[in-house]
Amino acid sequence: RNVNTGPWTGISMHPLEHMIYFSVFALWWVVPAHPFIVILGGLFQGVSPAVSHSGFERFEVGRREGRSAPGADYFHHLHHRYFECNYGNRPVPIDKLFGTFHDGTPEAHASMRQRMKARRGTQAGTQS
Repeated sequence: RNVNTGPWTGISMHPLEHMIYFSVFALWWVVPAHPFIVILGGLFQGVSPAVSHSGFERFEVGRREGRSAPGADYFHHLHHRYFECNYGNRPVPIDKLFGTFHDGTPEAHASMRQRMKARRGTQAGTQS
């Protein structure tokens, strides 16, 4: 559990998780692609976690006011803060499907705490 995220947090995983995370490269054994596409995909898979775990929501680009690029988001920060929510990312609605979505509101926080209490109660009941 990484509560205080940094650029290396994004790829700080178990070796088995790395195998799953980088398994997208198995696709290139089946689907022929130009080496540039494979390298570009590798750069994206390897570098994007560092950006999304940087702790900065936006990065300034250039010297002009208002030019910025997206970085980390509050949605994923809540996952590292509480760990029991926001397993996916915004474009993939997996958390809404499984009831683990947390948007930072007091209602979502109460729902998460209630879910955790219920799970602890269920686990305690099965151990006796």
